[in-house]
Order: sequence, then structure tokens, then C-alpha cells
Amino acid sequence: MWPFRSRVAVKSDDPEELLRHWIIVLNGDICDELATPTIAKLLFLNYDDPKSPITLRITSLGGTVSAGMAIIDTIRTLRTSVQTEVPSYAHGIALAVFAAGEKGERVLGFQATCSMGDVRDCNKSIEDVRGVRQRMIDMFAELTGQIQEYVNQQMLLERSFNASDEISFGFADRIAVNAGEA
Repeated sequence: MWPFRSRVAVKSDDPEELLRHWIIVLNGDICDELATPTIAKLLFLNYDDPKSPITLRITSLGGTVSAGMAIIDTIRTLRTSVQTEVPSYAHGIALAVFAAGEKGERVLGFQATCSMGDVRDCNKSIEDVRGVRQRMIDMFAELTGQIQEYVNQQMLLERSFNASDEISFGFADRIAVNAGEA
């Protein structure tokens, strides 16, 4: 069982069962086909009870910036808090979705790995890539409290982070060490 607590102990990895306990699972490449139902679930739970926190559990290698930004924009508009969890990995835009969670409620698995990655798309013009890259830099700087120049340097290096580095950089708030913590 996943080591983070929820409002009720859930002994299932079934996404529908987890949703009944206000846990949304975001597994796989973040694309429109994954973002749309995720956003619908966030909006539904917020409408159902805006005072109850939602947990968004992320395991993703990344995906499209537009789909990730749609999820982030939705999180920002909700009245309820969104707690984010990364049990194993979040890269690229998935890391940004994780960092968009409620400050103080962004939790990593003990051996979770994350990386910012670089925005590359051969099908876009160089101006489009630069614009997307700058939006990513702006977003990472805002979500982590880092200055844009430093974020840009780390993106150019395609920096990977271990759990303690993620806290130092500002992506996460705490690390779950055992099943009773978090």
C-alpha cells in the first residue's frame, strides 16, 4: 500500500475506488486524453465538497505543456486544497503539476526522482519552442520561489533531483519515510 495517509485507509489501487476517497491518480504521459478526465474529477470533487482536500497522485515521465498547464490552471482555480503526491517519479510538466499542489502538502516518496527536462519539439518553429520554454521557466520560478535565471540554468542542464534536492529547490515540502508519516 502507498505510504501516504488519506482520510480513510484505502486498500485498493483501483482508480475508481481511490476517487471515492478523494484521491485522483495521474499515471502516464500527460496529454489531452489524460488531462481532460483529471480536470473533470478535480472540478467534480471541488463542486461536491469545496472544504475537503483532494489528493492528486502523480506518476509520469512528462507530457505536453498545454495539457499540464490545463491541469495546473484548474488546480489554481479550485476552492479546495489539492495535496500532491509523487510515489516514484515525475518529470517535465508532471513535476510542474506536482509543484502546483498546496504548499505544505506536496509530498514525495522516499526514493522519488524528478527532473525538469528540456522542452523540445521538432514539429514546432524555434520561436514556439522558445515561448513554451519561457513559460515553463516562469512557471517553475513562480512555483518554487527560485529566480528565472537559475531555473533556466537547471533546465539547460536537464537536472534530475533526488527527494532532498526537490525540497531544497522548492518543488516539494516533505518526504514520506514510512507508512505512518505524511
